[in-house]
Amino acid sequence: MKNIALFLLDRSTMRGITLGKAIDKMSVRASVTGEILLEDVEVPVEHLLGGETGGVEKIGGILSEIRVMTAAISVGLARAAYGAAVRYARERVAFGKPIAEHQAIGFKLADMLTSLHAALLMTYQAAARLDAGRVVTREAAMTKLFASETAVRITDEAARIFASYGWPRVSGPAVFPGRAIPLARRRHLRDPARHHRSRSRLGPRRGVRLTAGRRSRGTRPEERGDASTRALLGGVQGR
Repeated sequence: MKNIALFLLDRSTMRGITLGKAIDKMSVRASVTGEILLEDVEVPVEHLLGGETGGVEKIGGILSEIRVMTAAISVGLARAAYGAAVRYARERVAFGKPIAEHQAIGFKLADMLTSLHAALLMTYQAAARLDAGRVVTREAAMTKLFASETAVRITDEAARIFASYGWPRVSGPAVFPGRAIPLARRRHLRDPARHHRSRSRLGPRRGVRLTAGRRSRGTRPEERGDASTRALLGGVQGR
């Protein structure tokens, strides 16, 4: 994006602006999202924001705020799913003891807590820098990417811990993955957050075309089962 013009539309003074139907979303349901229909709308020149080419800078600042906000939503959702999973793992008894004391579940909870803590710290750091008035384009992109994907993983693992008990669509933990997946939407090659992170890390292109490969499974520390995450097992069972 190089040259983008932004316009301010006012429904009270402009003709041809109609609000369409509201969209029933899977996630972020606290805010209303709906269609805006424009038909032969005439925009006065004084409604131009940032000049004819100043829209890119404004969009960049807005996107940074939205990405930090999305990261915070993701952390909150992941925390709720993790908390529900821990409570259930302490209550559910199998083979004579709570399932949280079985390694298969305890290790899973330890990995979930590790990822959640990392996403929380990244979100706090990005938000603090944003409040301080600093440019956080790269930090916001990395934080949104990591936190949203962490929310997807943790909510999915939480539903698995609940097993068949966790899949009632209305009230069960199955609602968590459905709310987390849209937060991490467009996680493919053209994902803007990942694209910006790679470009900012590598610097300007010099005749080299950047491509993104497919990440293999089991490459993250929490998926490999590192000993450092296993140390959290005692804390998971005791919290």
